[in-house]
Amino acid sequence: MTARLREVMRAAAQDVPTYAVHDRARAAARRTRRRTLAATAAVAVIGVLLVLWSPIDRAPGPDRTAEQPAALPDRIGVPPPGTLRVTDRPRLEQAAVLFSGGYSAGTCPFVDECDALTLVDAHTDRYRLFLTSIPEAPAGQEVVLAADGRRVAHSGGYIDDPYVRIIELRTGQTRDVPSAIEGSGGSFPVSWSRDGRWIAVRDVISADQDGVPESILSIVDLDSGQWRRLASGPTMDGFSVAFAPDGRRFAYQIAGTVTVAALDGSTAGTSFSVSDDQALGGKGAWTPDGRSLTIVERQGADWTLRYVDPVTGAATGGPATPAVTGRTGIRLLAWREDGSALIAAFEPSPESTTRFDKSLSLDERTYYGEVHRVDLLALTPGGAAPTTVLSSEDGVLAIDVADDIAVTGRMRDGNPPKGFGPRFWFWTGLPMVILASVYLFRRRWEILFGPSRWQFELVRRIR
Repeated sequence: MTARLREVMRAAAQDVPTYAVHDRARAAARRTRRRTLAATAAVAVIGVLLVLWSPIDRAPGPDRTAEQPAALPDRIGVPPPGTLRVTDRPRLEQAAVLFSGGYSAGTCPFVDECDALTLVDAHTDRYRLFLTSIPEAPAGQEVVLAADGRRVAHSGGYIDDPYVRIIELRTGQTRDVPSAIEGSGGSFPVSWSRDGRWIAVRDVISADQDGVPESILSIVDLDSGQWRRLASGPTMDGFSVAFAPDGRRFAYQIAGTVTVAALDGSTAGTSFSVSDDQALGGKGAWTPDGRSLTIVERQGADWTLRYVDPVTGAATGGPATPAVTGRTGIRLLAWREDGSALIAAFEPSPESTTRFDKSLSLDERTYYGEVHRVDLLALTPGGAAPTTVLSSEDGVLAIDVADDIAVTGRMRDGNPPKGFGPRFWFWTGLPMVILASVYLFRRRWEILFGPSRWQFELVRRIR
């Protein structure tokens, strides 16, 4: 190499800008650190949100009933995927409405059969789910809400070890009341007393020679755990038992016979018959003064309320309420303070082939397959037509209400939740947090200690 060439190369090298290796390496390290801290902060925030939304059990929260009066919503709808369970926090403490409709797809993937029921908070549009072990458990018929809205009862241990399970909404704790009926294949709660001490239960025992299961109606004292067998025969869940407002009597219907008896069994009951197109009105069958029982009666496609003496069954006077037409059936839930009757009215399914203008039992009229939806109507004495006070979206097929709230007549705007519930986001976000945490850990490990041995081995094998 000549001297001239060396000088030219030296001059060219001097013109090349220097590369600040150290400074740029530090800048790159700072950027990596900032990104790592940002990712860590994001994971921490998601983790905190998941903890807040998680269904981890905690101590019960304060009672919120004093914040605003409890009321029924004027609209309800099928809960969205990911709705919290009744045992999740924050709990309801008090529910105004219980409903169902066979919309349990996706909520019970690890059992063969179940039905999902939904509770609606007494103050806001907070929804909570719980599951039963049978495929069709209509609210108000086989799953019932206590009068104060703080407990709910449903069947458990179907066939193998039947019992009635009672859920305390404020604490999420459950109490199982084993069936005392020998040979029972299932215990189904059908009605609560107003004070919450008594509950009526229907047990199903093995089928008779005609293949028809026998039903046994009992009343249970929850304070003592004592069962008292009433009678056996066909019953209509949701209609068959009504507790009197005086807290001393109750009425029940077996086949076509209505019996009125004392809760403590101190006196013999009196009975009277009803026709095939008549039935005990439901849990709200007693008039507020306790002097009459309300009977629901079908006349063609119309439904009306009739009043009878609880001792003799003779017709008595009562509020002249408007007829309900075009429904598969109606069930009387409560008498409100303004004198109107609050009823559940079942709208027929357009796919049903059943004729509802002929004699059918009320439980046949309220099967999920026969119902499109159920609404609550107010029958005001002297009114020209029923007034819809609670409308439901398609898929709500059975309903129950808390008596203590229903009688006040208080209503609030209902706005059913949409989209996805917290459980969906929890179980969707949890895997993302785990994957992000693993990535950040390995990234930090490589920065401090270099690539792992398995990475070198993987590169070697690829080459």
